[in-house]
Amino acid sequence: MYSEMVEAFVAALSGGLATRAGEGVAAATANAWSSLVRSVRHRLGADPDASNALAVLEQGTPDQDARTTLVTALLRLATEDPVFAEQFRNLWQRARVEIHAEGGIAGLIRVDGDMTVNNYPPLPAEEAVPWQLRAFVGSFFNRVTELAALRRFLTGDRSAGVTMVMLIGMPGAGKRALVARAVALLGDRFPGGHVHVDFATLAGRSGGAAVSEGTAKALRAVGVDERFLPASLVDQVELFRGRTAGRKPMLIVLDGVTDPAQVRALIPSAAGSAVVVTTEYRLADLVKEGARVIEVKALPDREAVALLAEMCGDDRVSGDPASAEEVVRRCGGLAEALRVAGSRLALDSTLTVADLAEELADEGRRLDTLSVPGWAATGVADGVAAAFAVSYGRLPGEARQLYRGVGAVELDDCTGALAAAVTGTDGPAATRALETLANASLLERSGRGRYRMHPLVRLHAARQAAVEEPDGRAAVLRRVVESCLSFAGWADRAIMGDDRLRVGHAEPLGPDPFAGADRRRSALAALAAERANLLAVVRTAADAGMDEPTWQLALALTALYLNHRHHPDWIETTRLAVRAARRHGRYDVVARLTSMASRAYQDLGDLPAARVQIEAALEAVTHVDHPELVASVFEMYGRYLENVDRVEAEAAYRKALALNIEAGQWRGAALVRYFLGVCLDAMGRRGDALALLTEAYDWLHDRDDRMAARCRYSLGLARLHDGDLAQASRDLRAAADYFAGQGLWHYEVPAREALADLAERLGDRDGERREVHRALEVEQAAGGLRVERLRGRLDRLR
Repeated sequence: MYSEMVEAFVAALSGGLATRAGEGVAAATANAWSSLVRSVRHRLGADPDASNALAVLEQGTPDQDARTTLVTALLRLATEDPVFAEQFRNLWQRARVEIHAEGGIAGLIRVDGDMTVNNYPPLPAEEAVPWQLRAFVGSFFNRVTELAALRRFLTGDRSAGVTMVMLIGMPGAGKRALVARAVALLGDRFPGGHVHVDFATLAGRSGGAAVSEGTAKALRAVGVDERFLPASLVDQVELFRGRTAGRKPMLIVLDGVTDPAQVRALIPSAAGSAVVVTTEYRLADLVKEGARVIEVKALPDREAVALLAEMCGDDRVSGDPASAEEVVRRCGGLAEALRVAGSRLALDSTLTVADLAEELADEGRRLDTLSVPGWAATGVADGVAAAFAVSYGRLPGEARQLYRGVGAVELDDCTGALAAAVTGTDGPAATRALETLANASLLERSGRGRYRMHPLVRLHAARQAAVEEPDGRAAVLRRVVESCLSFAGWADRAIMGDDRLRVGHAEPLGPDPFAGADRRRSALAALAAERANLLAVVRTAADAGMDEPTWQLALALTALYLNHRHHPDWIETTRLAVRAARRHGRYDVVARLTSMASRAYQDLGDLPAARVQIEAALEAVTHVDHPELVASVFEMYGRYLENVDRVEAEAAYRKALALNIEAGQWRGAALVRYFLGVCLDAMGRRGDALALLTEAYDWLHDRDDRMAARCRYSLGLARLHDGDLAQASRDLRAAADYFAGQGLWHYEVPAREALADLAERLGDRDGERREVHRALEVEQAAGGLRVERLRGRLDRLR
C-alpha cells in the first residue's frame, strides 16, 4: 500500500503537477499538494541525492534516474521512520481527495513524458469510521430547553465549518446524559463517525489528562496504528486534522474538559462536523472562538422525582410521595445524587424511601449516604463526594481557602465582602477567588456580585474544612461575625435613626457604607439582600457559643424585621438570642427582644404566643434600672392589649408616656403619643386621636421622616373615619408615596388599602382598583400575609 502511494506520488510529481498546480487548479488542491511536497522535502533534507532528485522532478522533468532515487529514498524512510510513513500516507490521501474532487485534473499529470493520466480512480471507502458513543440507556427527564438548544446548534447550518457547543454545569449535573440523548436523536446526521474522548477518565488513569493523551485516543479511533502515532503534540494534531479531511461530517464529543487546548487539538477538518464539549469550567477562550454555551443546572422537583422513580421503581415513589420529595430536596435536584439515591433503593429492597430520607436528613452523613457500597473497591468514583473532590483538587490555594470557609460558616450565598471576611484577604483577592470557584461551577452566580453554593457542595466544603483546618473554623467565624455585625449595625442606624433605643447593640466599626442621601432605602435593600446570610451567621454563632454576637446581630436585624416582617426569621433569631442573653443575665436584652417579638406573633394572629413574649419582657424589666427601656416595653404591651382590651391598652400607653416624659425621652414620648392616638381612633375618640397624632407628627416630621410618615398615614386614616376626605386623601397619598420610595412595603400596603377605601367612598371604582392592584403587587413581591385578602378584593372589582 505504501509503495503504491510512493509510486503514484513520484509519477504525479514528474508529470508536472508541482509546476502547473496554479493553472486552473483550485486553491484546496494546490494547498494539499504543496503540503505534501513540503513535508517530503523537509524529511529528505539529510539525503542530498534524494533532495536533488526531488528538485529535478519538481521542475516537471521526466528523469527516470531521479524517479528511481526518490522512490528508493521514500521506501527506505518507511522502515526507518514509521511516523513519517503515516504522515506521508495521510497527506497523500488528502491530496488525492482534492485531486479527485477536480475530476483527476485532466492533462496535468504526465507519466514517462508521453502518457497522459486524466482520471484518478474513485477514492476507496474511508477505512476507519468510528462509532464510539454509547447508546442512550434509560429514560430522559426534563432538559427540554437544553435539549432543544443542543438540537438547534447541531442541526443548524454547518456548511461553513465546524460547530462547537459547550455544556457547562457543576459535577454531577447530568451533562453527559444530555449529550447521550442528543446523540441518540441526531447521531445519524454525522455519517463520518463519532469520536469520544473522556478527559476525566484519562486524568484518573494518569493524573494529568494531557492534551496528547486525548489526541492519541482520537487518532486511534480514526484508524491510525499505534506504531505510527507521532511523539509530539504538534504532529499529532496535524495528523488528526489530515486524517479527518475529506470525510463526511463527524461528531466529536469531549467529556471532562478542563483546558481549551484539549478542544483545539481535536477540531476535525471534515466540513459540517460538530464538537460537543462537557465541562465544569467556563472556558471563555472557547466562547471567543465561537463555542455556543448551554447551562446544565439542577433538575426541578417534578423531574427529579421522576428520575428517582425511574431508578428504583414508580411503585416505591408513589407509595410514599412525601418521603420521595424529601429525598429530592436533600439531593438538591443534582442528577448524579438522585441516581445514586435511586441505585441504593434499587439494590436494597429492605431500604424504604422514608429510611433513605431519614439518612439524608443527617447532614453529617449525607455525602456518605449518597454513595453505593462496593463501588470504591472497583476503582470507580463512588458518588457525588468523589466528583466534588476532583474539582476541589484542581483549585488554586486562595480558591480552596474560600471554598472551605464558605462551607465552615454555612453561608447561604457569598459576596465579595463576605469572601474577604472568610479568607482574611483584601477585596480584589477575595473577588478573584470567588470568580475561580464560579468558573469551576462550584459556586453559582445568583445575582450581580452574589454567588450561591449548592447544598451538597457546601457539605463537601465543610468536610474539607474540618479535615484540613480543624482549628481554623473559629477564626473564620470570628472574622465573618465581625464583618456582619459592622454591616448590620450601620444598616440599623441608617434605617431606624441614630436616636433609636438601643440596648446590647454592638458599635459598628469602619466607615459607614450608607452615608449617602438615600441611606435609609439603600440600607434596607442591602439588609434585605443579606437576610439569609445574616440568619445563617446568627445560627452558626449561637451553635459556636458566641453569645454576645448572637444577640447583637439579632438586635440589629430588628431594623429589617420591623419594616419587612420576615416572621420566621424574626422568631428564630429572637429565640437564639434570648437564650444567649439569659446565660449572661442580660435582662435588658431579653426585655428588648421579647417585647419586639410579640409584634411578630400578633402579625401571625397567634395572640397566646404574643402574650408569652410580652410577659417575658415585663418580667425582665423588673430586673433593670432603665426607664426608657421600661417605657418601651409598656408601649409594646399596649400594642398587644389593643388586640384584647383597648381600655387596658390605653392605660399601658399612658404609663409608657409618663415614663418617657419623666426620663426626658421626647422621641419615646412622641412615639407613644402616636400609638395612643391610633388606639383612640380605633375606639372612636376622633378628637383625642387627631390631637395626639398631630402632636406626634409635629415633633417627628423634621427628626424622623420614617415615623413621621407613619403618623401622616394614621392622621389620614383618622380623617377618613371623621369624614374629612380631602385632607385624608392628601395625608394618605403622601404617606403611601413615601413608603413606596423607601421600600417600606409593610407600611405601603395598608396605606394603599386606605386609599382604596377612600376611592370607594368617592365612587371612584377605577381608583379603587388601581390602589388594590398596587397593594397586591407589593404584597406578592414581599411574600406577605395579605395576598389572598387583596386578591379577593381585586376580583370583586373586575
